[in-house]
Amino acid sequence: MVSDLHNAPFSGEINEHIRNTKPDIIVFTGDMVQLPNDDLTEFLKIVKEFRDDIPCYFVSGNHEKQNSSYWDITCKLWDEGVIVLEDDSVEIKKNKDSFLLVGAQDPEFNTLEKKHYDKIREEINEEFPDGPCFSVLLNHRADLYPEIKDTRADLILSGHLHGGIIRLPFV
Repeated sequence: MVSDLHNAPFSGEINEHIRNTKPDIIVFTGDMVQLPNDDLTEFLKIVKEFRDDIPCYFVSGNHEKQNSSYWDITCKLWDEGVIVLEDDSVEIKKNKDSFLLVGAQDPEFNTLEKKHYDKIREEINEEFPDGPCFSVLLNHRADLYPEIKDTRADLILSGHLHGGIIRLPFV
């Protein structure tokens, strides 16, 4: 998982880490650009290094969603082979195992009201099929956790807070 790059010049270190860990997929949980710019240079260095060997999935952060170039950014990512999950889902399979990867589009504004939380929860839950299936939700804003913790996601991967946050039961 890579989040909140903000076009900082760390793609070399990130690429080295990815090469060393050899993941099955790479997920990007937003803020690859820095408002007000739409420069994807550092992000695309990561994508171009691995797109042929490792599937890459992306969900927007506030710096993409609130950017006047949002659709241009999204189109560039699709053109580079990144699968953009904006209120969408995909089944990830390896051998006989699989899980559902769900992407929640970031809201277009920072101040959220109850009606926004309700809509976000509704859009997330629409992506989950009936029946048992392990699921991972990509959502940029970790501070939304209290509002989305009751969705059917088994694991939520988020960014936004820049310092990281891990919540484990009973810890």
